[in-house]
Amino acid sequence: MEISEGINEKILQRDGKTISKLFKLNCMIATRNLSVTNFSKVHSPFSLLLFHQYDLIKSPSFEKSLNIFLQFTSSIKEEDDWINPIFKKIAFNTLICCNETQNIEKYAVQLTNVFKQIYFKKENITTSEVNSNFSSQKNIIYEQKSLVFYISAMIFNLYFKINNYRLADNLLLILENNNNKNMKSDLQDILLFNYYKGMLKLYRNNISQARDYINYVFKNCSKKMRNRIFVPFFIVNFMTGKIVKEKSLEIYKCEYLKPLYKKLVNCRFDFSDELRNLENIFLKYNVLKISEYFLDYIILRMNLIKVFKLFCVDNKLEIFYVIEICKMNGIKLDGSDITTWILNIIDKEIVKGYLSISKGVIVFSKVNPFPKLDNLVF
Repeated sequence: MEISEGINEKILQRDGKTISKLFKLNCMIATRNLSVTNFSKVHSPFSLLLFHQYDLIKSPSFEKSLNIFLQFTSSIKEEDDWINPIFKKIAFNTLICCNETQNIEKYAVQLTNVFKQIYFKKENITTSEVNSNFSSQKNIIYEQKSLVFYISAMIFNLYFKINNYRLADNLLLILENNNNKNMKSDLQDILLFNYYKGMLKLYRNNISQARDYINYVFKNCSKKMRNRIFVPFFIVNFMTGKIVKEKSLEIYKCEYLKPLYKKLVNCRFDFSDELRNLENIFLKYNVLKISEYFLDYIILRMNLIKVFKLFCVDNKLEIFYVIEICKMNGIKLDGSDITTWILNIIDKEIVKGYLSISKGVIVFSKVNPFPKLDNLVF
């Protein structure tokens, strides 16, 4: 049987998984099969798609991969799930090929157009009439499409690459404002979507919700994905009061975090050098800003717990003890500095109580003075 006949048979069987293998980049089997395929004998539209795919394999470029993506999305009209593996492979190829900012922005626009086509359905309104500002849309009727999570995660990925969190957040607002509970999708797509959702919660400065989404992903994903997301997993958990075990750094190939990890778990304030050494990595995961701003407050809370247990009398703790333990752990603060810090963590409900400046004491709440950090927003 000729290769073209075999391809046609799989098309008639609607075997998208097998056909998608022909769209793999850097795959010797796919390259060999396409090199001996008579494309003119392959059923349309795959005849042209596979012809261009073979050209892409021989000399990869963003323009070629985007052309295949646009051909596929314009020529395939079926709504059945059998084409999903093919779409994913073609879309992923284009993602691999777009490295320059200009190309990333261009591809994000095209993916967004596809998202609109499968997500929005309004009476007497065409896709072209859907406003590009997602947040302005009203009365959206959701169509249960299994590619929504995958496409959304890919759009998030592109926007994250160019640090355009605002547009990513606009997309998330639409997805949050509609009922997606009954949507069918692959677990991997759901996990990737929820990872980006968690990272966008960080963008909104909602640490607790970010932790919940990232922890859900970490619990259910593969070890390979855990290796990739361990940095934000470590940070959001530390900031909400949970310290991961040190051996986890080795398990998930993040030994480079050890110097910072040791400073943080030992309640040290002098971690700026360690954080600076991780600057590029933390920027990549969009956790640098939140770490620079918020880690000090969490360390202060940890130190307050220590002196609270040792020196607190009738729920009152002299500020002197706070100044001393801060000095012991790498930071010198005068009365004015410590007053500002304490007022900030009380205001953020990291600690419950109030500060009596005239008496130089912190008066802690009699009930749960150090609450769980389950609603942490900064």
